[in-house]
Amino acid sequence: MQNQLTELELTGELTSARVIQQDIIIPEGYTQQFVEFNIFFATYQRSNTSQLEISLIQDETEQVVSLDASSLKDNSFKKIRFDDKNFKAGNAILLISPKGATNGNAVTVALTKDASQGTVIVDGTEHKEYGLLHQEIYSGTEWTLLFLFLFTCLYILICFKIMNIKSSTVNYYFLISIMLIIIITIYRFPSLTIWNQPWAEAATNFYMGASNNGWITNLKQLDAGYLPLLTRLITLVVVKVFHAGIYFPIITQSIAVFFIAIFASSISLRYFKGLISSDFLRFIVGLVLGLGLFHDYELYTFINFSYLGVIPCLFIMFLNIEKVGKFKFVVLNIFFFLVLSSKAYFIVFAPFYGVILIYNLMKKNHKSSIFYLTSCISMLMQLIVVITNRSTWTAQSESVDKGILDMAIQGSVLYIKNLYHIFFKLAFFQSSLVTYYTLTICLIVLTVVAIYYSRKLLSKKVIYFIVSTQLLAMMSVVMSLTVPYIKDSAVWNIQFNVPYNRHFIFSNIFVFLGIFIWLINLFESKRKQFIIGVLIVLTYSFSGFNAKDIYEYENYSFSNWQDNYGQFENGGCLAVNPYPWIICNPDTDFYPPLEINDSIGTHEIDVNNLVPGSNTRKVSGLLLDKSNPWNRKIKVIAYDSEGGVIGETIETSDSTDRYGYYKFDKLLNIDHIKFYDENNSEVVLFNPKVIFFGKI
Repeated sequence: MQNQLTELELTGELTSARVIQQDIIIPEGYTQQFVEFNIFFATYQRSNTSQLEISLIQDETEQVVSLDASSLKDNSFKKIRFDDKNFKAGNAILLISPKGATNGNAVTVALTKDASQGTVIVDGTEHKEYGLLHQEIYSGTEWTLLFLFLFTCLYILICFKIMNIKSSTVNYYFLISIMLIIIITIYRFPSLTIWNQPWAEAATNFYMGASNNGWITNLKQLDAGYLPLLTRLITLVVVKVFHAGIYFPIITQSIAVFFIAIFASSISLRYFKGLISSDFLRFIVGLVLGLGLFHDYELYTFINFSYLGVIPCLFIMFLNIEKVGKFKFVVLNIFFFLVLSSKAYFIVFAPFYGVILIYNLMKKNHKSSIFYLTSCISMLMQLIVVITNRSTWTAQSESVDKGILDMAIQGSVLYIKNLYHIFFKLAFFQSSLVTYYTLTICLIVLTVVAIYYSRKLLSKKVIYFIVSTQLLAMMSVVMSLTVPYIKDSAVWNIQFNVPYNRHFIFSNIFVFLGIFIWLINLFESKRKQFIIGVLIVLTYSFSGFNAKDIYEYENYSFSNWQDNYGQFENGGCLAVNPYPWIICNPDTDFYPPLEINDSIGTHEIDVNNLVPGSNTRKVSGLLLDKSNPWNRKIKVIAYDSEGGVIGETIETSDSTDRYGYYKFDKLLNIDHIKFYDENNSEVVLFNPKVIFFGKI
């Protein structure tokens, strides 16, 4: 929680006779671990030797932290941490008391004209419109039991591995990899795990489709012009079979993380020792791919988890399916049929699976023939859907159609940059296209020479794998060119690097695995393979693992699914991450977001003046972006054109959420609205955004 930097005023030197008092609130869900404050200090560009005592007081609980003023930097925040376990959710007071501070040897703090985090009292005088410029950080939701269970499972698996208990029948690397990916992902992405919220089409397409339509209609429903069969089936089971609408985000996101862990960890299976002989190396590769070596935030969401299915779909081509048992064979057929028909990018496997199918038909390998026939049918089905709905892919922007030659050149450039992008990213000296071309030519020459001298050191299986991955990478790049922002980009310049997102996840993984398996198989010694393999992973890691949780704290998430789900079921709308995505009941709709660009602060929004004719709309509620979380709930009062009060509502969501949810008890024709707090005091918001919903 933080207030905004606006119309700052300095308190002046904090000498020993002065005291700063700030009202604060510790929100519900506080786990009694720590309360942390980042307080803004100014030092007058000098080193001050005075002391500060900063206290947090709540009823009978008080903790004092001493701070040496000489440690403060000018015009910057300083972190203060209180960890007394007796603090609890509720109101509290923050005190700043200087000790031994005199004029010329004292610091100052800043006040901001934003009282969203509480008002400040300076030397006994309350400044009602001002608050101490600070940020408040609280320990989040308690998940000790969950992590205790997960770490216990992980510990048991590691012990079994060390003691070689039934190691011939149980693949501990596979299981440990799954557990590690799940645990670390929970820590890295709380907004997709412990603070789970639905992301974009997960709600607007999949959830709403399952809620409003039948099974057949849902199975035929597309997403951006392709068939998302696996994701659709999971949604239907969650919504229609278990009727778990309120728990839809946590169930689907848990499934997404679990599948990502399985997809990435599949490399650890012993079936693939012929490509990477070291069990531990396969374990490392699976681990880094599952933890986001080429991911962005969206690849961890429910709508995109199936992209990681590229890993088992690649390695299965080098597995002798004839040796697979009957039960596993049936599971493989169903599993790969669903995965291959879950994203359009999987079409790149069609030529390879087709060749393998023909080969197995000629060899009369019945199991393999059935498997690849089933998989080819899945991809053929997807191909027909994509071609039939090609306009959906190109309608996202005003893309200019390019000739085949231009597309071929652009695709070649993208593949080259994909292959060597790690060197481009590490080569900070590049400053012009001349350097770019020189670097590229040198790298291509070195690659050709390296391939020539290494061809006799590799087995046929490894060579097939390397060639397959590079051909697949080229085809994936061609698929990427259907995306308007890539197709329209000037790819051959020093600004455009191949990004780590879903549009390049296939080609990134193919190139990485091809290079990895090529280089480690140049050496027979397992020790040398390990050294080279770890070096490759570390090299890619310098520019990888860029995926970041864009909702660092729970209260900055737009969606508040579980708290507002009941309101949604009763004819309202429900916010979905990211802002301003919304879903509404069939008899309700929402109006375009209304953004108020007022850095000075606004107490009233003249809706009809900003959007003429809006007072004829029938409004049943609204979603309010308060710009930052507040320490008290905000009330919205609606008025007609005559200035009469026609309705009021207080946010049903937690006040410490940035986004407030409001529902009126009847439909209103609103002319303007005003903001108040729970005590009916006027509230000033900075740059608020409002989305009204109701009948259109």
